Amino acid sequence: NDLPGYSAQALKTAEALDEKLSLWVDQWGKEGIELGFGISITNGPVIFGVIGHEERMEITTLGESVNLAAKLEKHTKELHSRILTTTQNYDLAVSQNFVPRFKRTDFPRETISGIPHEVSLVGLKNNL
Repeated sequence: NDLPGYSAQALKTAEALDEKLSLWVDQWGKEGIELGFGISITNGPVIFGVIGHEERMEITTLGESVNLAAKLEKHTKELHSRILTTTQNYDLAVSQNFVPRFKRTDFPRETISGIPHEVSLVGLKNNL
């Protein structure tokens, strides 16, 4: 990849998003509105581009890592972890000097609906 530290930056961004979104969720909770969110981070090759015709064009991203990220975002609810990433991506981020501020929880050998193999995951949870 051409971006140095891309996995580390993605996980740092996820932690920052969690902090801001948690404040927003708490604020709405005081109004009696229950909200939630999930963040997933994966990496891998993708196809990125514009598809369509001159009357309707869309930017899209395709690839196994995109599909896995979408599935992991849904899986955050099942594991009660607002940030999920693959163990492979987490280890790559650590090798890129990522130092987590959130508590790490390992989920080895998770079965994810729509993914044909088990996936080892890491959840990051804000301790605030």
